[in-house]
Amino acid sequence: MGSVYKRKFASGIMYGVDYRLASGRRIREIISADKKQAEQVLKQREADVVSGRNGLPVSRSHTLRVEAAGWLKIHNPMLGPRTRESYEMVFRCHLDPFFGDTPLGALTTEQILAYRAARLEEAERLQQIRDAELERRRKRRPGKRIPLPRPLSSTSINYHVTVLSAMLKAAVAANRIPRNPAQGIKKLPAGHNREDHMQVLDPAQVRAFLAAAADEVRPLFTVAVMAGLRLGELLALRWDDVDLDGAVLTVRRSRGRVRRADGYEFQEGQPKGKKSRRVELSRDVVQTLRGLPSRFAGGRVFERNGKPYDANNLTKRDFVRALRHAGLLKIRFHDLRHTYAALLIAAGAHPKYIQAQLGHASITTTLNTYGHLLPKEFRGESDRLSRLVFGEIAGVSAR
Repeated sequence: MGSVYKRKFASGIMYGVDYRLASGRRIREIISADKKQAEQVLKQREADVVSGRNGLPVSRSHTLRVEAAGWLKIHNPMLGPRTRESYEMVFRCHLDPFFGDTPLGALTTEQILAYRAARLEEAERLQQIRDAELERRRKRRPGKRIPLPRPLSSTSINYHVTVLSAMLKAAVAANRIPRNPAQGIKKLPAGHNREDHMQVLDPAQVRAFLAAAADEVRPLFTVAVMAGLRLGELLALRWDDVDLDGAVLTVRRSRGRVRRADGYEFQEGQPKGKKSRRVELSRDVVQTLRGLPSRFAGGRVFERNGKPYDANNLTKRDFVRALRHAGLLKIRFHDLRHTYAALLIAAGAHPKYIQAQLGHASITTTLNTYGHLLPKEFRGESDRLSRLVFGEIAGVSAR
């Protein structure tokens, strides 16, 4: 780090800057009688050293690893627990092994594209291994059982580039690099359609699932599938957030797991979208919540033996067991939220109502996520348009 120093001359006090080039050579310059101006020049000189501008050699010590550590430290307080853990994981497990020693000012668009290509190639190789192992198991062929690899999807690889670009954008704003080399890189096409990836339960399956769930967790599952709350929102829900007489609850926070040096801990933070939302409750959900003994103690709505639920145990044990006892295929816990949206669509709910219930910032998000469920619900709209314009022609109904 450079510094600003003061020198006294016959004409008055002047301020200078003291910094080192990437080669280690020390530079001292007299700048101005204004200290703030000297501080601004120092920042510019240091940025020039980092990025190699103005003919200076690129700093070898200010690597992407150094920049990422500083960026995460500054932005961590503004991120939710799950987002913070996700960013740290992306840098630690994916970006740092590939880019960590690269000087920040030397990173190029070509290097980022090479990273993406390498990840795609690795994903294809792991997918072949996974398919071969699944085929061996299906045909009961002899051989040592190997763990199934989990190849990265194109969506995950796009997310890596998005996180990297966010850090580089901040570096540009801080004048450490002249441009963001990740800007303008087009996203990879998704490897699947939302319709193929999303799994929802029909009304009969919802009834079977809730009937098969253990008494202790059935209320939580009921609110999940009949109110569309995310897992973290359910675990952070408190009785102060619930108005049973008004049949509404307010989502104010979310509970998530955060990695620490000695393991994990659970923290509460803002819900996804950074805004609270009001969720209208059906009579069945209100009746279910009225029956919870925790209502008389206050505090959290959903607890196990007076303690918060462990999200992993809930999703990997209780949830999977209920699906199995109901004779249903395995789905993700988040698919209960998708099921809620699908049931609203089937019941004829307006997309704006669905948006408000789910807490989407934009109707575009709602339509992009659940648009594939809409056409069959609005089948016949074109015929109704014909009847409106032309009526019934020659005694033949346009229906």
